[in-house]
Amino acid sequence: MGMYHNRPHVQDIRAMKKRGEKISMIYVSTHDEAAAAAAAGIHMLSIEGRFFDAEMREAAGDCFIQVGLPYGGWGSFNGRPLATAEDYLRAAFHYAALGGDAYYCSASYDIQKALCDNYIPVVAHIGLIPSYISWTGWRAVGKTADEATALWKHTRTLEKIGAFAAELEFVPDRVGKYLSENSSIIM
Repeated sequence: MGMYHNRPHVQDIRAMKKRGEKISMIYVSTHDEAAAAAAAGIHMLSIEGRFFDAEMREAAGDCFIQVGLPYGGWGSFNGRPLATAEDYLRAAFHYAALGGDAYYCSASYDIQKALCDNYIPVVAHIGLIPSYISWTGWRAVGKTADEATALWKHTRTLEKIGAFAAELEFVPDRVGKYLSENSSIIM
């Protein structure tokens, strides 16, 4: 894998998908969990920004790290909720300086596009999006033809604005498989 500092970049992860390789990912919140995941050969780690620091990057070894940028009232950066594209850019650049590789963002398309336009690798969200539950409730999304079509349109929009990956949550298997197989987005 073409790597810099022995860890993969977005192009490496994309190449893995193109070759049909399985890409493993796990959520961690401690240095010990990050080190154990690295030792186990996990490709990608998902780490909330509140847990990510230079020591976590070191513990993660060669793992590709997705740093979660908290949305609105679900977290903050430097004592303020992330609300604007500028807030998200500042947070992403801060975490990039610590060694983050990509940034989970479930904010609006405009905010995600601002990140992508600034060469910030965005991991978006498809399906049940926790920050949108006031609109959808806690349930599987994509069980009807209309919902599956809406997920496909959402996926295409994310692809067009430049998101390189997306977390699928509570999406029926066959819908998730279709989205993954028909999109460049890593899921």
